[in-house]
Amino acid sequence: MLDHPADIALTRAAERFGTPLFTYDLARIRQQATGLVNALPPGTALHYAFKANPSLGICRLLQEAGLGADISSEGELVTALAAGFPAERLLFTGPAKYPALLARLGAARPALVVLESLTEAHRLDALARRLGYRQDVLLRLHPPAALLEEAASDGIQIAEASSKFGVDADRLGEVLPALDALPGLRLRGLHCYVASNLLDADRLLRPAQWLLGLLETLRREGRPSLDCLDIGGGLGVPYADVEAAFDLARFARGLRDLQASASRPVRLLLEVGRYLVAESGCYLTRVLDVRESRGRTWVIVDGGIHNLLRGYNGKANRLLRLVGGEGRPLCRASVAGCLPTPQDVLVEDLPLPLPAPGDLLALPNCGAYALHHSLLHFGLHPTPAEVALEAGDAWLLRRRGDAEGVLDGQESCR
Repeated sequence: MLDHPADIALTRAAERFGTPLFTYDLARIRQQATGLVNALPPGTALHYAFKANPSLGICRLLQEAGLGADISSEGELVTALAAGFPAERLLFTGPAKYPALLARLGAARPALVVLESLTEAHRLDALARRLGYRQDVLLRLHPPAALLEEAASDGIQIAEASSKFGVDADRLGEVLPALDALPGLRLRGLHCYVASNLLDADRLLRPAQWLLGLLETLRREGRPSLDCLDIGGGLGVPYADVEAAFDLARFARGLRDLQASASRPVRLLLEVGRYLVAESGCYLTRVLDVRESRGRTWVIVDGGIHNLLRGYNGKANRLLRLVGGEGRPLCRASVAGCLPTPQDVLVEDLPLPLPAPGDLLALPNCGAYALHHSLLHFGLHPTPAEVALEAGDAWLLRRRGDAEGVLDGQESCR
């Protein structure tokens, strides 16, 4: 895990743009993207998973780095097009493709759409035939329980034994003939996604090997045109000092071995979000008050879980630190936000230099699943600003919201 921008840069950003605030170290994002692209086997299609952080500036940066876009909603599609991603670099995923979304897909013509069911397949086929084109698709498969359980023991579980995602692998025999009967679609390969934030590369490689085995079986059974494997994402980052970084070299070797074992060329696709942007981000929040209650120290800040909801990964918040707190006596404090609920606690019983009102707290590794993964409307607080940091400069990626903005789009009762 690399160091984040110097405290002086964070302090200046907080003073200039206010708190709570999200900052992103753009050099770190570029470094992650370049390192990943260079490590992967030639020809691997790397798609940035917008769900990790769909801020337009970050998406544009990764588009300019040559990545594709992994998107799953109308808003993400609009953002991808605004960021300059061409249709040939668009991969559309997601478990619910409703009519208005399908209409946008028909206009955008993404290179690949991942199918989650036969119902989706029929809807997409009808759209493609009506508009006079043929849509390349991948079929998402729900893997065996053993693979899911193994991955979940290390990362964040995406699906359980029964899942809303994809088609159960043992139903391939009935699903494939039904897809063959849809002339508006062309099946190019298979898709599988087992877990998020995995630090053990082998736990990602084993599902990929399972998926290749299925693809090879289908090729032998008369489907030689299948040439794509989307092995999902899940590349993790450390959220605690004791965690080792993801072994990218091991992962890349495994993918090269996977390709070498295929009977004929296979194109690998990856959907990577957290690994690219998580470590670039820092959440800044200002101390408003310090209170004692029955032997516990409570630090009240102007942020909270409405900006940063990470209950599934609470260990990450233990990286929080006091900016400029050197030389102060240590205390054990609980840091709580400004929402009127006891659940609004960022971290409990954390060793900190004794904070005082006006101090700045910095929480690293907030570039992914942070602002856009939170309870932004709880309490109707203004949305935090997002700021890019690079080469000593800082500029807005997203303006701070204001109190009046909460009324936008609302009407009174009649």
